Amino acid sequence: MDINTSRKNLRADELQPLVFTSINDVPENTRRGLGYHQLYDPSVPVPLIAHLPDVKRINDVVTLFWDGVQVQQYLLDQPTIDKGWLSFSVPPLQISGSNDQGEAYYTLYDPSAGETRTSPVRTIAVNRLVPGGLDPDTLTGVNENLALAIIDPRVISSVDTTVNVEVPVWEHMAIGDELTVIWSGVRVDHPKLTSIGAPQRVLIPRAALEQGGSNPNLPVSYEIRDIVDNYSLPSLPSFADVDIDPAALTAPRVREAHPDTLELDLTALGTADAHVLIPNYSSAAKGDLITLTWTGKLGATETVLTLGPEPVGDPDFDPKPVFDIPNAHLKSIAGGSAITSYVVLQLNGLTRRSRRAAITLTGIVLEAASVREANGTRVIDLKDIVDGKVHVIVKPWLGKNTGDKISLIWTGVTQNGTPVNYAEDYFVQPGEDNRDHAFEVDRTNLDPLLDSKLTIKYQVTPSGGTSSLDSPATTYDVTGVADIIDDFSTHTGDLITAGGTVSTPNMTIRFVSGTGRAGFAPGYVLPPEASANFVNPVFQVSYANIGAQVIEIEFVKQCMAIVCDVHGVEANSTAIRYLDTNKTPLHSQLLEKLTNQQVSYTSTGNAVRYMEITSQNNDWTLWDNFLMKGI
Repeated sequence: MDINTSRKNLRADELQPLVFTSINDVPENTRRGLGYHQLYDPSVPVPLIAHLPDVKRINDVVTLFWDGVQVQQYLLDQPTIDKGWLSFSVPPLQISGSNDQGEAYYTLYDPSAGETRTSPVRTIAVNRLVPGGLDPDTLTGVNENLALAIIDPRVISSVDTTVNVEVPVWEHMAIGDELTVIWSGVRVDHPKLTSIGAPQRVLIPRAALEQGGSNPNLPVSYEIRDIVDNYSLPSLPSFADVDIDPAALTAPRVREAHPDTLELDLTALGTADAHVLIPNYSSAAKGDLITLTWTGKLGATETVLTLGPEPVGDPDFDPKPVFDIPNAHLKSIAGGSAITSYVVLQLNGLTRRSRRAAITLTGIVLEAASVREANGTRVIDLKDIVDGKVHVIVKPWLGKNTGDKISLIWTGVTQNGTPVNYAEDYFVQPGEDNRDHAFEVDRTNLDPLLDSKLTIKYQVTPSGGTSSLDSPATTYDVTGVADIIDDFSTHTGDLITAGGTVSTPNMTIRFVSGTGRAGFAPGYVLPPEASANFVNPVFQVSYANIGAQVIEIEFVKQCMAIVCDVHGVEANSTAIRYLDTNKTPLHSQLLEKLTNQQVSYTSTGNAVRYMEITSQNNDWTLWDNFLMKGI
């Protein structure tokens, strides 16, 4: 779910609903919920977001509740307001999923007014249990835990035969499970389960029998998806003996497909083409023409390839034609299926048709996303973020197609427990099937994670579908020293006298000596000659032109450079000293007489920890927008 498209139309003071960013959280998805892929790793939290309401205040208390229990709380700050959305994260171990669902909501408490607003409650289905149990062999593409289907009757000689497929009870069978029988590549959906504990009988329609064609070893398998889109994978196939066209020729064979499971592993195939072999047939003659039809299916999309006609050589010595299926086509239907058959136009004018062969294309693997600026490591150093953007790279996957949706999931928690989430969707454009995609994420989503961890992953939702594939998660350590900007939007205290202290999240300001007052003046109106850079609240020295003062600013971290805006300096009246962590002076500067100026200093030696402002001659100055550049 893209952060930019999740906003609901509510009143200005109403809270926006929560959105789960680790699933395809859209109304069209009938299987919205938290499943195995979202909950199996206890170290990867479940991320949520919500757009900020129009009415909000700095230091409002944000609290997230899961099933009525508080799981997260933090203060609303200016960077969060600037982004425009709230971030939340719930550890998987706190999601019990009792009664197969969870309830999440958040509150916004305004301490100044003593008012609490509550968001709408999001009820979400929860199920960690995969239908059929976890696949014991992840290399096969099928779930060996699923029992073989029972075909009744197994021998079928007419399309008018009533055919049922009985699917035995599967592990973790649950109400709402969706069972699909796959009859030689033709999908037959069974109604959602309304009761459990008994085998399911699925009637195979006449149309499916006809489409499946004749085959003495026609494969029949099944698969299950539950209410949260946990996916069983296909079962191993059972085989029916179908001869609804006694005159039909033997089905072709795909050389690279497994002879028992009839699966074509695209990962093993690599960049090679697949090859369809034509078996010997009775009364074959030199000059017969063979035309192959190949129908690739992915979801509701079908692609038909017609190859040939190719002539038959001497049937006693020459092999039959071999038809090549292009690798690019196979990758375009990765995760789908294909049905192939052929037609022989004989020299005597007779046309003969073959039975059909069906295969399943497996081997879709989503490679983990990577952060370009990590330079191949699991560490992101903030000094390597040079253009204000973090680039998350998603490699192309088998079957990447125009219209597929890539959903980035970015989660982290700062050292003080504040979640930092980001989500973005991208739809694959024409010509991008074999290209990397780079998400550009503003570094403001990374800086707060300094000395903490960032976890990224992504989902792929095929064009026209609602079920998603999940990539592995990758976790990075975030190191370095971030640039810090303090505009005093959050501070404690107002005007102080000698010996007093005020503070912000990034600095402590002490009135060391002198007379008069300094600090933040409630209700102060900026003078018209102050530049647009100044926005209340601003820090004021020698307030109201009263007092010669020495003010000490201690920065929350050492930094190599300091930049700030100053207004109102008179001639030879205000000076600055920069000091290191031992309060050893590094540099001094006497400010020019200017109405507005930007002051900066970059140390070539020790890092700066303190800044001392000396005001003489009752010089009333305004200070704002401190930028502290990291080591």
